[in-house]
Amino acid sequence: MQDDDDIGQYRHDASDTMMAGAHAIGPELKSIRARVEHIIRHSRDGLTQWELHRIYVRLYGEKLYRTIGARCRELVIDGRVRDSGRRRNGPSGVSNAVWEIVPKEEQLSLSLPAA
Repeated sequence: MQDDDDIGQYRHDASDTMMAGAHAIGPELKSIRARVEHIIRHSRDGLTQWELHRIYVRLYGEKLYRTIGARCRELVIDGRVRDSGRRRNGPSGVSNAVWEIVPKEEQLSLSLPAA
């Protein structure tokens, strides 16, 4: 994965259109990531990507389904969000991962060197 906080993530073998998308979202990347984290943090039982997208659209009026997944992956890499291990069916009946916030205590233990 290529990663640059100013342009988002894309695979090393990304097509020109994937890279163009990553560059286009660049100026809004940090605020979208923060909004996604905020939505997950205030959920009662975690959220699937589809559920996240529906709430995001309701709150912010932007349809960003594909970028929601990328922002979740970035939050996972940062140790702030994780796959809960639970699954819920999406609108097509396909099982979806339920994302949840990593508790602060666990985030801290991930960043501390082993004794």
